[in-house]
Amino acid sequence: MKNINISEISQYIIENIGKGFFLNSSDGKNDNTMIIGWGGPLIMHSVDAFIVAVRPSRFTYDLLN
Repeated sequence: MKNINISEISQYIIENIGKGFFLNSSDGKNDNTMIIGWGGPLIMHSVDAFIVAVRPSRFTYDLLN
């Protein structure tokens, strides 16, 4: 895993989120890739993060849990 500074790539995210990004998840047995079309970078308690909503009906939801 590579640490990425959100403030360095936030403009890229804002300009390209409408094109879609891949959200990859795994539970160690099952892998899944979901295309997300919205979300956003944020800094919470001095920690860089990216927020995206995943519906409970999506396979990705269970993998992330």
